[in-house]
Amino acid sequence: MEKKRVGLMGQPIAPYIFGLYFIIYQSSNSFSSFILADAFLFMIIYCLVIGLIITILAKLFLLRYTTISILVFAVLFLFSDYFRYEIRDHLSIFSFRNRQYSVCLFCFITLLVYIEHKIMVRNIGLNRIINKWCNLFLFFLIFIDLGNGFYNNYREHSMDGRTGKVIKKDIGIVWVLMDEYPSTASLQQYFNYTDPLDSFLIGEHFLLLESIKSRYAATIFSVNAIFNYDDCIRPKSYASSIHRLQRSKWAADIDHSNAKFLNLDFLTIGNQPKLMDLFYFPDTYGKQLLYGSLFFNAVVAQRSGEVDRYNTLVNKSLDSVLQKDPDAYKLIWAHFLIPHMPYSRNRHGELRKNNEEAHEAVTAKSQYIEYLEYGNTLITALLKKHPVLQNKIVIISGDHGVRFPFVNKADWKKPYFAIHYPSAFDTASLKKIKYISQLPDWLANQ
Repeated sequence: MEKKRVGLMGQPIAPYIFGLYFIIYQSSNSFSSFILADAFLFMIIYCLVIGLIITILAKLFLLRYTTISILVFAVLFLFSDYFRYEIRDHLSIFSFRNRQYSVCLFCFITLLVYIEHKIMVRNIGLNRIINKWCNLFLFFLIFIDLGNGFYNNYREHSMDGRTGKVIKKDIGIVWVLMDEYPSTASLQQYFNYTDPLDSFLIGEHFLLLESIKSRYAATIFSVNAIFNYDDCIRPKSYASSIHRLQRSKWAADIDHSNAKFLNLDFLTIGNQPKLMDLFYFPDTYGKQLLYGSLFFNAVVAQRSGEVDRYNTLVNKSLDSVLQKDPDAYKLIWAHFLIPHMPYSRNRHGELRKNNEEAHEAVTAKSQYIEYLEYGNTLITALLKKHPVLQNKIVIISGDHGVRFPFVNKADWKKPYFAIHYPSAFDTASLKKIKYISQLPDWLANQ
């Protein structure tokens, strides 16, 4: 019996065990969304693909000892986001696209296969030892991530539920979130750009807060923190953050106060469905499994053209509700993916022919500022067209700062922020707010 166990652990099954580990790891980010059928289907497809690769290498190239090569390929393919960003940051390059990563991956794995075969073909005993330790290590990781997953699941559910705040219905709130819109100081420092939106909003009786920050430099974390009353416990993953956002405390309090909340976002918030699916974040279990992989990134890249359609839909929907029934909602939340890439339009609102990610800083800076100026025209047009906004609390903000490689990472958490209040209010307490996500709690006490 002992010999059988040793024999099994010495077999080259690590690439297949890694498939199981990957399912456990991705699922541990949010066990709440786990679907057995999806996990089983992924495992079948994964094993078929790995088996096919091994068979091709064995039959066509007479390679029998490629356990490490196949395992490394699976790791680099399924965790491509992590390695792509690490390579970009360590090489201090502005952009490292999926296409470039794929070419590097192919060349690296081809070389690794050749080296491994040359070494292992003469050392069968070493191959068995490597197989054994790879298998044992992967089972150890599976055990660890199962524990982490159950702990994260417990922590997620312990944070659920509304706070019981009574939301006043007398003054409506319109919050326009411009994704990756930085503070005025950041625009001046890194782009040598003076934002004309400042003077326009001041003329419309807005208060600008330059010192305010975001808790996080990622959209999903920042939006989650806003809708959960300054959730300062960083979610383990995007999937975990989505789980919290779908159980938003602010949205629940609005609902239980017999008020209404309109969600114009590509994210589901509370019980309000997303306006449009952009495939950006893992809001289903299938996406959660594939998120961060080379395959998922390829799908997102193919759908990048839909971002402009989404922004147009947000603008039209916001315009329509402000024109037809502006007083029906306590909170109107409108999330524009502007000036976030892809930079679909120039400053005049004309569609760009090529929306691909810029490869160097000069081009990216120019396209970013033009897209920001296009976003400014949407904001100014909105405020001019709808005088009813003068009677509402209006917030124009970013979710975080600009995240270019040449920007200091501390400034990634410095968003734009301006607020209009229809009557006298406590500006002293407002100016004490440190984080943008503390604003819903402040608003509840006004």
